[in-house]
Amino acid sequence: MKKTILTFILYISLQNAYNQNIKYSSAWFGPNANPVPEFTDATIPTETTVQFTGDYYFGYGDQTKNGYLKIEVPLLPERVSFKIWTSVFEHYRVTESISDLRQMNGVTTGKANGDFYVQTRISLLKENKKSPAILLNSTLKTASGTNFKERRYFDTPGYYFDLEIGKSFIM
Repeated sequence: MKKTILTFILYISLQNAYNQNIKYSSAWFGPNANPVPEFTDATIPTETTVQFTGDYYFGYGDQTKNGYLKIEVPLLPERVSFKIWTSVFEHYRVTESISDLRQMNGVTTGKANGDFYVQTRISLLKENKKSPAILLNSTLKTASGTNFKERRYFDTPGYYFDLEIGKSFIM
């Protein structure tokens, strides 16, 4: 009896996995769905910084224009900070073939807003003559992006940790 129940559970699980037609990979979503962490100089500011920047992506049948909003608040200046950022006002246009590959149901243009990222930045080592500055980043990604059906953003939360290492050189 136990063997029959386990076989049935395995069969149902495999069938559900097989029926899922969404490919969770960067190639099957918009360019802002799975961003690469930004390269910085491994420093924490002494004052709050607010940045609003723009981005234009064109390639592989996807044209995307969007803004980025970033806010970094130093909790302990030059030691610990809290940073939040998101992609805002995304306008996109994809080709028919990309729409078909991503299973976007024929949608080729639209608007979306991105996920929110919340990050704690901690200075582990300050830069001096012989050693670089080292920061530890702990980042949480929310599942707040819109237009999952048009495959712009993953509908999943996530997290990652990374180290920033920076050294100044006099030339």
